[in-house]
Amino acid sequence: MTQYIFPCIDGHTCGNPVRLVAGGARVSKARTCWNVARIFWPNTTGSAPA
Repeated sequence: MTQYIFPCIDGHTCGNPVRLVAGGARVSKARTCWNVARIFWPNTTGSAPA
C-alpha cells in the first residue's frame, strides 16, 4: 500500500472540523467540490464521505 504525507492545517468552523491540505496533492481538474470528493473518495455513493 502506498502512503503519502500531506501537510495539513486542522481547525474548526462553527464547531465543524475543517482540514485544509496545504501542499503535496496533485492539482485537480475537477470543476466542482462534489467532483473533488469523488476523486479522493471514489466509493462515494451520494452521501458525504465518511
